[in-house]
Amino acid sequence: MGIFGYLVVTTALLVVAALGLVACASEESSEPVTPPLPTPDILATITAAIPTPPPTPNIAATIEAERDRLRAEFQSTLVARPTARPLPTSTPSPTMPPTPSPAPTPAATATPIPTPTPGTPAEADRHILESLYSTTGGPEWHNAKNWLSDSPTSEWHGITTDDSGRVTEIRLDSNNLEGTLPEDLSRLHFLAHLSLQNNRLAGPFPPGIGELTSLETLKLGGNSFTGGIPWGLSNLDNLEELLLEGNQLTGPIPTFLGDLSGLRHLRLNGNQLEGPIPPETGKLSNLRSLNVADNRLTGELPADLAGLINVSSFNFAANQGLCSGSNTAFQVWLNGIEKVSGLDCEAGEIVRVDAADDVSRERQVLEALF
Repeated sequence: MGIFGYLVVTTALLVVAALGLVACASEESSEPVTPPLPTPDILATITAAIPTPPPTPNIAATIEAERDRLRAEFQSTLVARPTARPLPTSTPSPTMPPTPSPAPTPAATATPIPTPTPGTPAEADRHILESLYSTTGGPEWHNAKNWLSDSPTSEWHGITTDDSGRVTEIRLDSNNLEGTLPEDLSRLHFLAHLSLQNNRLAGPFPPGIGELTSLETLKLGGNSFTGGIPWGLSNLDNLEELLLEGNQLTGPIPTFLGDLSGLRHLRLNGNQLEGPIPPETGKLSNLRSLNVADNRLTGELPADLAGLINVSSFNFAANQGLCSGSNTAFQVWLNGIEKVSGLDCEAGEIVRVDAADDVSRERQVLEALF
């Protein structure tokens, strides 16, 4: 019971006691006086009837005690709580083996590209011409008009260019060029005509010329080139004229010349070529003139030369043992050539035969064969 309850009870008891005293007073006034009974100690009675209130608690201590109780209950709850069941362990998904990374493809080794001449292609061609001037004694040329000047190269003596300034022709015949041709001459990729005849050029035949795949005419006769005819010339599929006479070329006549099907004129005379004429030469069906005179060629002319049905001039004289055979078809072909000079194997003399007037060469060959 709280303090307020004790106060209410005490008040009620006091009211009851007061009412009892008032009643006693009324009775004394109406009845005779009797000897008074011993009056009890009302205050002591009331006080004894009122229960002793509990001592007023210490509020702060009560709160602290309540906090300790709650903490103890919470701790006991934690201790008594059953251990939580472990969550079921999920079965790991099967691990796929790692896809092997493809081995890196080694980078292809790039073919080294020569450092291009600075500037436009036309300027590059100009530099090559300057190199030609330098290596062949340009200051001593008979005619070097406008060379090394600021004029367009098309105005330089002996030079022709296309509309974009690329060099297409070099014609410096009989101009007192002396020395060797520069290696970078092979980079004139638009060059179609190279004619340097009757100069004093020397040294090995320039192999880089085989890179000039646009060449249609190559005229280097009347110089002092040495060595063999380079195999690089087999790349010149557009070649129509190959004039190498009057040099110091050695070795055999290469068989690849028979693959230059566009050749119309072939002059190898006045060199030091050796061995027989290869039968492959007979494949040059477009050939108009063939001159192999004044070399060291030997053997009998191959019958395959009868395939040169368009030849109008053939000179094989002044060799050490080269002669015409007795094959009937070959003789018919040989007799049909307008101008021919060489040694007959049987007669042992130089023969000069004029073409028959009334029978075509093709008909004679067919009649001889069939």
